[in-house]
Amino acid sequence: MLRLRTFGGLWLEDSAGVAVTTTRPRNLALLAILASASPRGVSRQRLLGVLWPDVDEERGRHALAQTVYNLRQDRGDAAIVGTTELRLDPTAVHSDVAEFGEALRRNDVETAARLYAGAFLDGFYLADAPEFERWAESERSRLAQ
Repeated sequence: MLRLRTFGGLWLEDSAGVAVTTTRPRNLALLAILASASPRGVSRQRLLGVLWPDVDEERGRHALAQTVYNLRQDRGDAAIVGTTELRLDPTAVHSDVAEFGEALRRNDVETAARLYAGAFLDGFYLADAPEFERWAESERSRLAQ
């Protein structure tokens, strides 16, 4: 079981709470987008627009397919599910942002406050993905409220 931490930075932890350091930044960005959208998922088209906005569609589709493949290989086939709409499998990858949303839906403000350990994706950037930066800032503002 993996845990994606999005508040106060962006990293993956194993079941012992140890940071997993082999994950590439773009892979982490994809996981953050999927975790934030949970459980409805995100369309491949939307992911292309956010993570590969300046790449032609064919190269973008290939890059997304390769990223998903790499994550499934590294983290297990069940980590990302879906074909047209991708989402995290909550039985394979937990995330603080999904738990935060659940706590708010239950009106459990104590749990939500505990989970909010800092700004969403604080200090995490993808230099060549301005759409990702806009998305992250929008999510950061939404979650801070």
